[in-house]
Amino acid sequence: MFNFEYPLRETKIESELENKINLLKDYVKEVYLKSAEGDPKKEMQVKEFNRHNEDILDFVEELTEEEMSPEDKEMAKLAAILHDIAKFNAPLVKHGFEGAKMAETKLKELNFDKEMVQQVKNAIERHMGPIPGFMANEAKKWEEKTGEKIEFPRPKSTVDKLLYDADMLSLISLHGIQKILTIRENTDVFQEEDEKTAAKEGITVEEARWRSALKSAYEAADSLFTESAKRKAHQFLIEAEEFAKKSLNKKNRVG
Repeated sequence: MFNFEYPLRETKIESELENKINLLKDYVKEVYLKSAEGDPKKEMQVKEFNRHNEDILDFVEELTEEEMSPEDKEMAKLAAILHDIAKFNAPLVKHGFEGAKMAETKLKELNFDKEMVQQVKNAIERHMGPIPGFMANEAKKWEEKTGEKIEFPRPKSTVDKLLYDADMLSLISLHGIQKILTIRENTDVFQEEDEKTAAKEGITVEEARWRSALKSAYEAADSLFTESAKRKAHQFLIEAEEFAKKSLNKKNRVG
């Protein structure tokens, strides 16, 4: 006689986890919609935030390292879904800390294991990056403005590193770089920075914008932990450099 008890039990557990994952996805979308309600600018960002979370989830699935366990993957998936939940509810430099608290509350509500909740919470608190780089600069600006010093804890566990690397890969990807370009083009302070760089270096504002975006991508790549993420980042950067050359050459010809 075959004993089907354990396979059936595992299937049931997997099904319950999948149901909870779907509940968490819906929860994050609801938080975004509620936070953005009545604000046209934020409402436009909701779609981008949802896509970003799906990208992070995909990268977590793709990354593989010998030391990773199935449990690490599951916890990293939960962290990927929840890591930016406070993007609308907290200053940029604090969204990791506030998001970790919100994630902890929701995971406890869904009766996740205590250790799992703590690991997911830690990963969200530690996903801010790249350091050094953009986020470190934002923390410096925040301290100058408010007097409050923000120190970002660095990834330690496998779960931490999985989430961090997945988040950085999203930034390094062509879509992520294009997002940086759009932000710089539509944000006054970044537009001014690019105009000053262009004047100083004798280049176009578009070239200055691309330099800054690629600089952020390379900083993110340099901060990666896992070898699988480093390999993927290398390919992304090659593609980004080629796309930048084509884009700038096209604009120069039109100009």
